[in-house]
Amino acid sequence: MKTNKWIATLNTEVFDYYLKIPITKDNFIEKIYTIEETILKYGNKFNILKIIPDFLLNRYKQNKFNAYKRLKKSDFIFLFDFDLCTDEKIKIKDLEEEEANFYMYSEEGEVILKSFNLTENIIFYTLGDAVTYEEIQQNDVNEISIVFCSDSNIWFDEVDSENIIAYSENKEENEDNIELALLNTPRLNSFFREIKQVTEKLGGKWSLETNYPDKVTEDGILIDGRIIYQEDIDKNNRVL
Repeated sequence: MKTNKWIATLNTEVFDYYLKIPITKDNFIEKIYTIEETILKYGNKFNILKIIPDFLLNRYKQNKFNAYKRLKKSDFIFLFDFDLCTDEKIKIKDLEEEEANFYMYSEEGEVILKSFNLTENIIFYTLGDAVTYEEIQQNDVNEISIVFCSDSNIWFDEVDSENIIAYSENKEENEDNIELALLNTPRLNSFFREIKQVTEKLGGKWSLETNYPDKVTEDGILIDGRIIYQEDIDKNNRVL
């Protein structure tokens, strides 16, 4: 019977993808919403990071724009500042409410889709330093940033058996995880591809820190030595 060989939290980071975008007093509102919309839209599309449902995106945009009109000099500016919103449906959000969906094996060995909240470290994000509205008005250029992180080996086509909590006495040095990797990783790669493209269009930088350079690249996580996107899976059903 098939069992889950991956674990949610390793003792080391799998990836930290850094997104940094320059902003000025003339473009910070549009740039912030453009990158937020990209993250929210494609997080929903690829079912990889669910923060605000699609039907609330326009409502969120209008709420955020209205909030920016009320800014005081001492107010901080950063991505996903839900406290700025007055709409109760989108005002209070935190990592315990936000979800990501991953394929895994059930106790019966069948593939199922399960929802995890972001505190479980399979994927989560942290926000960079905030700047005040006054700093945006006074400085020529400021910066907004966010980091997408994971401490899990769920993405890899093979996982190190030393990290497996439950395993048989006949364990191999590396355990096969290809079936689940093909269901999870291409969605993540497509999600990051869209964010990276928009980040660069906005004049920003996309960078990576990883303890697995043989598996993780700036363009995504490798399966069988190459980047596979969700579109590859949808087109060919299985690409390996």
